[in-house]
Amino acid sequence: MRQITKILLLLTLFSATSYAVSVEEGIAESNRGNHARAFEIFQTACEENNPVACKYVAEAYNKGITVKTDVPEGFRVLYKSHVNSV
Repeated sequence: MRQITKILLLLTLFSATSYAVSVEEGIAESNRGNHARAFEIFQTACEENNPVACKYVAEAYNKGITVKTDVPEGFRVLYKSHVNSV
């Protein structure tokens, strides 16, 4: 039982770390002015059910950052991230 608990803990920590790396990479690209690359990173992470990345994708759609402004798509992305995180 202890072995399973340790394995589950490690898997949880690894998945949280991979989420953070994706978001951090996207933020770094955005800070460098490479918004298109940042959007690609966030979109990929969002498709992997990273809710923080989905927030950035939705914001890009809502504000028209690297993509055409599409508020309904922004809401769809946020809704999807919320449904998948529950």
